[in-house]
Amino acid sequence: MLKPGRTLTVCQLEVYAVQSRGKLVANGRQTLIRVNRPADGSARVRTAVSG
Repeated sequence: MLKPGRTLTVCQLEVYAVQSRGKLVANGRQTLIRVNRPADGSARVRTAVSG
């Protein structure tokens, strides 16, 4: 985790090969967003409208 936050969290990931002496085969960064559900537990879906 590079930067934890209340709403956004930035993570760094690394993938190593098992059969190639632990060779680094992929790396990346991702941003995760926290989404709160309504208190009743229902899942509301919002869609973006382009145009």
